[in-house]
Amino acid sequence: MRLEQLEAFCAAVRTGSISGGARSLGLTQAAASQRIKALEEDLGVQLLARGPGGVVPTPAGDEILRVALRAIALLRQVERPHPAQPVTVRVGATPVLAADAVPQALLALRTVAPEVVTSLQIGVLDELLRDLEDGTLHIVYAEGPLDRPGLRVTTIGRDTLRLVGSAADVWNVRPALSPEEWLEQPHVLFPTGCGLRRALHAAMVSAGLPPEHLQVRAEFSSLEAIQTLVETGVGLTWLPRRAVRRGLQAGTLQLLDVRGFRVEFPYLALSRSARPLPPAAVRLTSLVADLLDHRRAARRRRQLV
Repeated sequence: MRLEQLEAFCAAVRTGSISGGARSLGLTQAAASQRIKALEEDLGVQLLARGPGGVVPTPAGDEILRVALRAIALLRQVERPHPAQPVTVRVGATPVLAADAVPQALLALRTVAPEVVTSLQIGVLDELLRDLEDGTLHIVYAEGPLDRPGLRVTTIGRDTLRLVGSAADVWNVRPALSPEEWLEQPHVLFPTGCGLRRALHAAMVSAGLPPEHLQVRAEFSSLEAIQTLVETGVGLTWLPRRAVRRGLQAGTLQLLDVRGFRVEFPYLALSRSARPLPPAAVRLTSLVADLLDHRRAARRRRQLV
């Protein structure tokens, strides 16, 4: 006895004819007749009889009809898709990535996967790594470089740091600062545990510039606080251009150059090697990578229009 046989039998009784039942199921009359005949052979009884208004169930068919209707209803209930169970993904991000790419990716994920519940923790890299390693976070998005045992490190984008100063200062009278002039200036920077600070120090070492020669006036974990102090002329800072876009557009910040000095760094997705990532976190990482790649982000926007 098979579900398709029971459906053909019930449809014939419901419509009063085998041909009508076949049409309601999208079958040919021959296929419906074959299924009903196979059911009768399996049960060893005649299920339908021809009456004045079409086919009607025999006494045995009446008994089978009640059982068949209950069986079909139960099977349909089992086959019905169940509501997706909530999935929680705990995300960490550094201030720069938490300013645009990660929140935008979280919104995009919510659109395509509404069952996913996300939380976002913002902090400097060392703090986020502690929470990642103790299992508080599933995944962390940060700036590199980073080489740490026990972590799965995936590069999801690349960028450059730019020297940024207050637009009120007269730096624009010089095409570029020499390394010596730059190192004489006060700076407002992220703490040493931040990926951007590590990238700056690594570039300085490669260029033969001792990181300890940096004149650090203040350190903040807040991107907004750093930008505010730079805008008021407290010091210079090094940030990705994406992080100071609004200040440049508003005319409160300006980009500066240091001759012969360039800071490149990767954006990273970090997770524990021994812990499989939730599929939603994998999908989120793809969205973040798209947003960090201007060309891919433009293509995604066109697809949504």
